[in-house]
Amino acid sequence: MKTKRRANFRQSQKGKRWLALALAAFCLLPLLSARAANAPYDTRTPYVLGGMSKTKDAFLPLTTLEKFGEKDLRNPDDLAVSSEGFLYIADTGNARVLKSTLEGVLVQEIGTEVLKYPRGVFVTAQGQVYVADTRGKAVYLFGRDGALLQQFVRPESPLYGKDVDFNPVKVAADEHGNVYVISEGNSSGVIQFSRDGDFLGFVGANKTPLSLNEIIRRLLFSNQQQAQMKRNVPVAPVNLALDSRGLLYTVTQGGANDALKKFNMAGVNMFERTQVDTLVAGVCVSPEGNVYTVSSDGYIAEYTQDGELLYIFGGRDDGYNRIGLFVSAAGIAADKAGRLYVLDAERRSVTVLAPTEYADTVHSALLMYQNGQYVESREPWEQALAQDAMFSLAYRGIGEAYYKLGQYDKAQQAFLQGRHYTGYSEAFWETRNAWLMDNLAVILVILLALYLISKMGGLVLKKTGWGLPIQRAAGRVMAVPLIHQVAYLRRLPRNPAEAFYGIRFERKVSVWSATVVYVLFFLCFLLSKYATAFLFKSIPEGRFEIGRDFVTVFGVLGLAVITNNLISSIQDGEARLRDVYNALAYCLMPYIFIKPFLVLISHVLTRNEAFLLGLGDFIIVASIAVLIVVMVREIQAYTYKKTFWNLLLTVLTMALIVVTLAIAFILLNQVVDFVSSIIREVRFRAG
Repeated sequence: MKTKRRANFRQSQKGKRWLALALAAFCLLPLLSARAANAPYDTRTPYVLGGMSKTKDAFLPLTTLEKFGEKDLRNPDDLAVSSEGFLYIADTGNARVLKSTLEGVLVQEIGTEVLKYPRGVFVTAQGQVYVADTRGKAVYLFGRDGALLQQFVRPESPLYGKDVDFNPVKVAADEHGNVYVISEGNSSGVIQFSRDGDFLGFVGANKTPLSLNEIIRRLLFSNQQQAQMKRNVPVAPVNLALDSRGLLYTVTQGGANDALKKFNMAGVNMFERTQVDTLVAGVCVSPEGNVYTVSSDGYIAEYTQDGELLYIFGGRDDGYNRIGLFVSAAGIAADKAGRLYVLDAERRSVTVLAPTEYADTVHSALLMYQNGQYVESREPWEQALAQDAMFSLAYRGIGEAYYKLGQYDKAQQAFLQGRHYTGYSEAFWETRNAWLMDNLAVILVILLALYLISKMGGLVLKKTGWGLPIQRAAGRVMAVPLIHQVAYLRRLPRNPAEAFYGIRFERKVSVWSATVVYVLFFLCFLLSKYATAFLFKSIPEGRFEIGRDFVTVFGVLGLAVITNNLISSIQDGEARLRDVYNALAYCLMPYIFIKPFLVLISHVLTRNEAFLLGLGDFIIVASIAVLIVVMVREIQAYTYKKTFWNLLLTVLTMALIVVTLAIAFILLNQVVDFVSSIIREVRFRAG
């Protein structure tokens, strides 16, 4: 009986343990699912304060297509998605183009009897297929049934170039039948053919940056000498795409801010500065007009129609074969549902990525925004902000919505948060006009009252004698030696030569007063850098670099004082180091007097009045330059010719010292790295 009870007890305990494990698994299931749904990469977006910040995932990898029917890929180099929902892959190593469903079900093999080394594929809305065959030296056009319809070969036109070969690597065609081809090794741009195969010329050529040596060579060398030297040839694009309007996009490896280009009908690049990976390998345009690029190391970037970066995600595989990371990405395509298809040439596969709910919200808002439906786009923009409060483009969209609704103060605030200068300026213009219309009469009355008070108050103080205590107090303050010496700044506008004579020979100022002036200059510099209005600030809102500012400002001023004193000593100058230190401080008078006023008025100006600030800065620089010339001439007892020569040598010496210090710093870093590597190696071997 006891044995039976013990068995029943053990059975019940075992059942409880299984039940507990089942409950634990049930509780952990959502966490495991959420973990599986996360991407193996971070998604980053432009930060409102500058730089890039992590954001919610925009795309998640769905699956990887490695087989198409029973067919394997071999060195694939390009892919395309048709409007009918078929996937086309340039299976380069197998000399064919594969057509499959978006799920990887093989439908057709194209060009097996014609193609030799297909590296580019493009599909029209009618299902016709263009293939760029490098070794075949032709672009082939196939019909929907795979039959060869036409081929485009090397142009016979003398405009193409006598010794220029035709090795097509990528191809695209617009709705009018014009064909665009990138030929390997051709730096003249994208080759354009008509529907009938006539050569129309080149479009989208990259510019050749001119180095200083190249400029000097062109100025000094003869045509014969230049012909004997190595030519500076522009880099050729590596891939291209067309949007629904027939506008051409190209990508070029190695470019800094112009690797991605968008050309209008006149062949002018519409993207000014676009952040692109230097190893960019593929480009495509979605049906909604968003632009996607992929680099060979697997980083995918999404841009708006205007070339503004939205997201960067993806990356290079770390050896664990994780879906969504790539070894050698070669091309990218997008379908009508917003999914992306990325071709990995090394893995011989196609990875499918789907937009998340967050990306769908952003795309919906962006589509309305780009179509001019600003008011309608406000709600999805706000939904996007609820998920990423630092998404700058969302603030811009909300600002445009408020602007269209006439709520300019709210629009101004949204543009400020999104760091959109043009929108902020326009909204501020409207806000300022409305305020002036409401308060103009009051402003005029106040100004008139202040004028009358100043006139009448002066007479009252003079007749009653009430102003004498104020004058005596002001006199006692000005009698303080340091304050009196700092106030010597007022003498410079009247007669600079006489003022510097007083500094040099009459001891009107001291080292302490000059130091106070330098500090005032630094405070004005900080005021200009951090207190200028948003529209004209040279640094992102909320960023402070006061330590770097201190080192930079006083480093440059100290270097200028020491260098000029050194040059002046060599050139028989009469001033001492103390004189140069004191006099240079008072040369900064225009900056100290004018800059705070410019900072103040910057808060009531729009971008249309920016020339006023530019004029003020020009006056400051010109005035300081004149004062420095007069200062050196007076305190060193030079002629004007010797003064200019002295200043030129001072500037050149300063530049030489800066370059020398930079080189020394770089060499020191290399020595430190070398010593550190030796120490690490010794520790490794000792361990």
